[in-house]
Amino acid sequence: MEQNGNYKMALTTAKKELVEKKQRACFQNARIKTYEIVIIVNKAWKHSFSRVEYNKKAFAVGGLCPLTRNLLDHPEVAAAKVQSSDNEARVKVQLLHLTISKVWLLR
Repeated sequence: MEQNGNYKMALTTAKKELVEKKQRACFQNARIKTYEIVIIVNKAWKHSFSRVEYNKKAFAVGGLCPLTRNLLDHPEVAAAKVQSSDNEARVKVQLLHLTISKVWLLR
């Protein structure tokens, strides 16, 4: 969803800033070193996946908010309910994961 796009843009920006900083410091080789990847990822993460309120809104708009229970009303889930009280919760969880996977694949 949007988080992945924000992450990629922030990652590109963080890489560019690091290389430009090295160039301004007159480094002979302004390439990104392997140990600097963690610094870049941490910086990009703060601008994408760690934005909790924004991400909650994005999930709600996409219809993936678990509090709406929309996925549990899906015909496949409703048809597969088991009458046994022992198996009912387990089957619902398995079908919910299956349905979520299908939703992600269709996007």
